[in-house]
Amino acid sequence: MFTNTADIKAFFRALPLPTLYLELTSGAGIITESHARSEIARLIADGSERTSTFAIAGELSLDPRAVERLLPSESELGGWGRVGAAGIVRPKELEELRKLLQEEVVLDTREFCGRVGIDRELLWRLLPAEWSWLGEDTVVGYGKKVYEDAREAVVDCLKQAAAPVALATLDSLDAPAAFVRKVVADVVKARELDGVLEGGRYVPDVYIQARQVALVEELREDGVIAVEDLRRERVTDPKGFVTQHVPQAQLLIDHFVMPVFMARTKNLVAERVERHGWSDIKAPEKLLPSQDETVLRQILIKSLPGVHEVAGLIVSNSLEEGLKAKCRVAAQARAENAWKRRGKAQPTDKSIKWQEIWKTAASEKSLNPTLLSHFSNTLTAYAKAMFEERYEEIRQAWVDSSRTAFMEKYHARLCIHLSGLDSVKDASLKSKLAVDLVEFARENGITAVEKLEVALREDPNVNLQPLQDLRSALQKPSAGRSESYLKEIEAALHKINPGGSIRDMALKAKKLSMMEEINSQLQSSKDISLTLLSTVLLLLAANSDGVIKATGKYVPKLLKEVQNAGIGSDTQIAAMSRMKAAAVGKGDVSDADVAELKSIGQQCVGDAADLCL
Repeated sequence: MFTNTADIKAFFRALPLPTLYLELTSGAGIITESHARSEIARLIADGSERTSTFAIAGELSLDPRAVERLLPSESELGGWGRVGAAGIVRPKELEELRKLLQEEVVLDTREFCGRVGIDRELLWRLLPAEWSWLGEDTVVGYGKKVYEDAREAVVDCLKQAAAPVALATLDSLDAPAAFVRKVVADVVKARELDGVLEGGRYVPDVYIQARQVALVEELREDGVIAVEDLRRERVTDPKGFVTQHVPQAQLLIDHFVMPVFMARTKNLVAERVERHGWSDIKAPEKLLPSQDETVLRQILIKSLPGVHEVAGLIVSNSLEEGLKAKCRVAAQARAENAWKRRGKAQPTDKSIKWQEIWKTAASEKSLNPTLLSHFSNTLTAYAKAMFEERYEEIRQAWVDSSRTAFMEKYHARLCIHLSGLDSVKDASLKSKLAVDLVEFARENGITAVEKLEVALREDPNVNLQPLQDLRSALQKPSAGRSESYLKEIEAALHKINPGGSIRDMALKAKKLSMMEEINSQLQSSKDISLTLLSTVLLLLAANSDGVIKATGKYVPKLLKEVQNAGIGSDTQIAAMSRMKAAAVGKGDVSDADVAELKSIGQQCVGDAADLCL
């Protein structure tokens, strides 16, 4: 007797058994594959409830993998099906599913599979071959007759529509939304309906046409319409459409505008420019996008006089010119102040700052922040140029004034005195006059040179060497050699004014001026010595190229110069001789003699003036 499973297995293995057999998982014995196959088929065919390969394996004490291998084909047993990896739908249930499918009109595969608990692979086996399908994830199936009936229903429902109809409201179809959309799309494509499918609704052509007509009226009334609004109402060629219906409309970029809109906007901009000096182009009726504003702005600038574009705004030329004038005044005032403070100014004083321009521009109360920032930036360079220009004007005027003062007050005067000294014949007198002239040249010259040198240092193009040479000549010792010393000074003067001579008109005018000064003293003098000195100097000046610089102590010798040179009439000489005697207390002064000397002075100045004409 066998008492354990191992002994039974050993016994059976020792017997001459068929090749194809299976050991029972219970260990109770073996079963042939053919018998196992028939048992598996029986268990699938019997009953109506679903089973599985695992349930069959348990009932027959077989390995599930063996059951899987011995399953009959799905076409056997009158047809059975698989669900998932192990589920089995018995023939009876499969037949019930076929009958259920025949009752379906339009099938949503996801909904149906979820409802009956099968997968799509089994559903494909059960569905009629003539059905059509649409969709991907949620697949909708339907029969030909169902589809044709649905088409007729759609046409009947939508053919009279005058306004958009949501597909979800087509209750008569009682079908999934994807099927309804498919049917409506096919009907529209076949032109069985005059309309379009738009999103989840059907839009009849009559409605589209009515909306397009309304858009035309909207353009006429409002004066502006967006291209996108036209496209939204299925206008495929907006420009052609508008040209056909409203030929006077003008396309900017994304908007069409009417002449009345342009006129209103132009008038509004012109009014703002007149009031504030600038304007944006925000239309009174509609806010246009920036690209349309750009085009509209250029059109308005061309049509409005005296305006230009600044920072995306329309600005009057007069506003900018006014700001430039204010900046120019501020810069010039700043330059004048900087010039006054030049000796103690900081480096920043040599220019005008952005903050000063901003403050000047901000005085124009109508400017908005955009324009204030723009003009503060753009006018800074202009203001700096005006600052530099004014500073240079002041500097140049100072240099010119300093040069003129030097030439008139010192250079020309000394040249004329030198020329007057050259005309003196008496060597002793000439030597003494030379000593006095050296003192005059030295006392007045060094200061005059220093002043001019300070001014000329401001001009990098000026050669200061001639001035420095004159300074050196003035600083040399002159003891015992006054005349040669004056020659050196004269040579240095000649370098400062090369080519100049007493015959130059400027020097002639200066000589006349010096004679007029002497004559003025003469005419107002009540001093005998001064009257006689002035007369003698004027007589000698009128008959030479210069004016002698001399004091009253030289009158006797100067009078001899006059006599020796044969200057003056006997009457004039006699009058001057009497005046000389009176000056030293050896006679009286008569009014006639005084008048005679003053007449001589007037005559000398008159003759000199004629030579300057």
